[in-house]
Parts: sequence; structure tokens; C-alpha cells
Amino acid sequence: MSKLDDIGNVGEEITYEEYISALQTVKKFHYQVETQAEKIANEKLSIQVLETPVDNLYFSSRVKKVFSKLDIKLVKDIMNYGLPKLKINRNLGTKSIKEIKEVLLHHNLKL
Repeated sequence: MSKLDDIGNVGEEITYEEYISALQTVKKFHYQVETQAEKIANEKLSIQVLETPVDNLYFSSRVKKVFSKLDIKLVKDIMNYGLPKLKINRNLGTKSIKEIKEVLLHHNLKL
């Protein structure tokens, strides 16, 4: 016998306890569906941000110039280049590194 067979006929009267149990189950799955949908939406946003040109973000001229020299065109290029390699670049000081981290953090990304 399947779980669907346990449900019974549509329109069949159920007890108050069965109703409450069903309501709790619906709420539980509704929450799970909402949570999953939010997670998927956030992942889609992250993917979109990764494909954003660095020129479209609020980086200083100095940082944009360094990105240009390093052939960093998209946010994903920054992420792939990595913090250690950025830190050893002589044209990126502490302030520039902080700026890059802050801009990425504003877009929910961490270098």
C-alpha cells in the first residue's frame, strides 16, 4: 500500500488531530521550499556578480588600472587571481586591497 492510499478519498472527513498534523507537515515543507528557493536565488545572484565587468563596480582609478595591467576584466577574474597574488603586486597597497575586499563584500563575495 502506498502513502497515497493512506490519504483516503478526497472530501472524506478527518479528525482535528489529523488536520493539525497535516497543517504542520504543510508548514514544514513550505518553509523548506522557501529556504531552498532563497538559496537558489542567492546562487543565481552570485553567478551574475561573477560575470560583472570590474569597470561596472565602484573601484578607484588606481585599482582599475592595476586590474587592466593584470588582464582582470570580470569579478570572477579577481576571485581566480586570489588575494595572495594581489597582495604581492607592488601597485596594490593596503588601502587598495581593503577597497577590493570591501567592494566584493558589498556583493556578498569574500576574497
